[in-house]
Amino acid sequence: MTADSRLPAQAAHRRSTAGPVCCLGIDLGTSSAKAVVVDTEGRVLAQASAGYAMTAAMPGYAESDPAHWWNAVAASTREAVRAAGARPSAIGLSGQMHGLVLASRDREAVRPALLWADSRATGSLRAYQLLGSRALARLANPLAPGMTGPLLLWIAENEPAAYREARWALQPKDWIRARLTGAVHAEPSDASASLLYDVIGDRWDLEVVSALGLDASLLAPLLPSAGAPAGRLTDVAGTNLGLPAGIPVAAGAADTAAAALGSGIVGTDEVQLTVGTGAQVIRPLTAPVSRADAGVNLYRSATPDGWYHMGATVSAGLSLNWVREVMNASWAELYASAEHPGRPHDPIFVPHLSGERTPYSDPALRGEYVAIGAHNDHIGIRQGPPVDHDSLHLYNAARYAITGMLARGERPTEAQQEAVAAIHINMDSVRQLRPTRLDSINNGADDDGSGTVTVLELAEAFAKGKVKPKRSIIFVWHVGEEKGLWGSEWFTDHPSVPRDSIVAQLNIDMDGRGDAQDLPVGGPTYLQLVGSHRLSTELGDIVEAVNKGEAMPFQFDYRYDAAGQGDNIYCRSDHYNYARYGIPITFFTTGLHGDYHQVTDEAQYIDYPHMARVGQLVFDVAMTVADLDHRVVVDQPKPADPHARCVNNGAPLAVGN
Repeated sequence: MTADSRLPAQAAHRRSTAGPVCCLGIDLGTSSAKAVVVDTEGRVLAQASAGYAMTAAMPGYAESDPAHWWNAVAASTREAVRAAGARPSAIGLSGQMHGLVLASRDREAVRPALLWADSRATGSLRAYQLLGSRALARLANPLAPGMTGPLLLWIAENEPAAYREARWALQPKDWIRARLTGAVHAEPSDASASLLYDVIGDRWDLEVVSALGLDASLLAPLLPSAGAPAGRLTDVAGTNLGLPAGIPVAAGAADTAAAALGSGIVGTDEVQLTVGTGAQVIRPLTAPVSRADAGVNLYRSATPDGWYHMGATVSAGLSLNWVREVMNASWAELYASAEHPGRPHDPIFVPHLSGERTPYSDPALRGEYVAIGAHNDHIGIRQGPPVDHDSLHLYNAARYAITGMLARGERPTEAQQEAVAAIHINMDSVRQLRPTRLDSINNGADDDGSGTVTVLELAEAFAKGKVKPKRSIIFVWHVGEEKGLWGSEWFTDHPSVPRDSIVAQLNIDMDGRGDAQDLPVGGPTYLQLVGSHRLSTELGDIVEAVNKGEAMPFQFDYRYDAAGQGDNIYCRSDHYNYARYGIPITFFTTGLHGDYHQVTDEAQYIDYPHMARVGQLVFDVAMTVADLDHRVVVDQPKPADPHARCVNNGAPLAVGN
């Protein structure tokens, strides 16, 4: 639901309007409150919904005004009861999990509620990590900043006045129940998801509360289970809801536990998927078994005895709505797209919009990227030296055979070497005699295409891989030179993602050549690196370490990264437009060869096995950087003015292997 939206009540067909015996269910969601009236056989008589806003004053914040919750509960209840034509005999509750409502003695909210998607308390998790293994084993859950305990600790440290004013630290559904009955309670299915609860012992963990320096009197008394009586509807609440006072109110349950109970999920071989703003997959348990080390939660069920495992993502409906808005699509169009089968080259969306829980337990995943870029500077058709394609095929076939022998440590025979030399001489002579084909273009293969092909292969490999990186990988193709219409200068000045969320940029261009026929120092393991240590010693070291683990490591040539190097590769290529904003970069290339910017830069010259190994190296480096538990450290000075002229002072560290 969007903020302040309303769903009209929907009355089911009924045989009688005499007012059957019925119950009212109230669900407090992240973005809306729902009310449903059901009879004693579980038939839905009517339902209604009213929405409210979730606000984010700063990145990582997620808040909501509890007064808006109460207004939505009252509005949806009045509408559903009126449509049902019957007064409920009892009231049950469910609600969004985790979060924190600080309430005064008269049960008024002291400040806006902090929600489960809030990650501001990430730093407070350090106090939990110091608790020790025995305490963490009792909590039995991965540490997440949006749970009640870390949020309460953040309030104590950062908003002491609000902390002192509070009499109760409640979870959202428990605050609604307090408004209904005037009595303050908690119950196990929600309390076990607070990181203040001994899940194994089924009680508040007062030892943990004390170790964190929190006031245990803020915690509400525990009712035995979700179905326990919690009080009766007060006169004031009844007036707000349009109901008579005195209706019994049950304790209620966390929304996931309530959904499992309502779905009849009881056996350990059954699972349930729940999709809302977030999403959860749960499996019932007959005994508590912690899998916190795998990012799996362990909570109490809505029944008097029972537990369940839960894997959760914080961005399910949240991601759907984000994608819908970005694509300017209606909900109907979005749902209809699910009917179409996926295609091999469809883009992959990694939904870390607000961090992630299972299995990463990492609130920082929401906006960090590794950018992989390719360069294209196609400048069109012109007349030039001719090309003999048959000779090129023959030449490459013989050259690959020799390259393979060298890689295995074998020495080619003189006859093999002479055959390659003869073919090469023949091509040189043919170039001078035959006219240029009309479809020959400058920069047609290595300068235009090799980096692009490698990036496309990398994108496909990441999309098909079973293991996905923690951070998102962005693939960018810069067209029309660095300052062109879609060049890297424009892209970095007008980024599609926040620049400060890009942890590294890996640039690939002209990686299809590089043997001894192209460069005097070339060979099967030849590769030039530029910029890898310029801003981040760590990124350069990662590239070195990953390369050493490759099946056929490259010998890196750093001479093109030296101060004053005549070709000025660092300043003149796409990667510098990232580096000027302090983003660490590495440029992988086999460099300038005799066919650079010539019509003879054609596909038959590409050394495809070499290009594939460059792609594998970049893939492994990207995966390593994306899976770091921290941003790549920038320990070298970045340009003071991103728009000033680049000065090639050389890399701060001269390395080579």
